[in-house]
Amino acid sequence: MLNYFGITSEFLDLMVYASPLRANHYMPGLHIPIYFPEKTRLREADACLITAWSYTEEILKKEGWMLEEGKHVVVPLPTVSVIKS
Repeated sequence: MLNYFGITSEFLDLMVYASPLRANHYMPGLHIPIYFPEKTRLREADACLITAWSYTEEILKKEGWMLEEGKHVVVPLPTVSVIKS
């Protein structure tokens, strides 16, 4: 999806995956670094894009502090929505 829409490191500073198979690598073709979820690194972000839209509720339960701190959460599928506190 990111490749299709031309979303590169100009738009996204980093990707976050809990999977040890993906963390500490780069998104193929995009050169966006992939990290484990770390609140210290995520606190610097203005917004969060959830590409694993089917896990949105689970992610927000774990990372609900983002909304508490006034950050926007963008979920592109199945329809585009922006979640904010």
